[in-house]
Amino acid sequence: SKFNILHNCGSHIYFDLLSPYPVQALSWAATVEGNPDLGEGKKRSGKAVMGGISEKTTLKNGSPDQVQEEVGKALELTGGRHFLLAPGCSIPPETPAKNLEAIRRSLS
Repeated sequence: SKFNILHNCGSHIYFDLLSPYPVQALSWAATVEGNPDLGEGKKRSGKAVMGGISEKTTLKNGSPDQVQEEVGKALELTGGRHFLLAPGCSIPPETPAKNLEAIRRSLS
């Protein structure tokens, strides 16, 4: 079956305008000010959500402990269901490998 994801970039996104699109999941920078968090987005859309990790702050410049904390918060907000853990946008090339490993450890 099809699985389509709509990614909406930036802050102050048009969440309610785009959430009715015929997709199975929505992706956005849920940690950016002006955007709904993952729990709110999941409730408002009724769809699976994708995101939860700030690629510009936590993933790129944070410690592994901060990354794991952010993963935990995302799991808490979504209940871990109908949820795809991901950065809000692309992973910066200069992201420390230890922070990517922290994501994997958080999920094992």
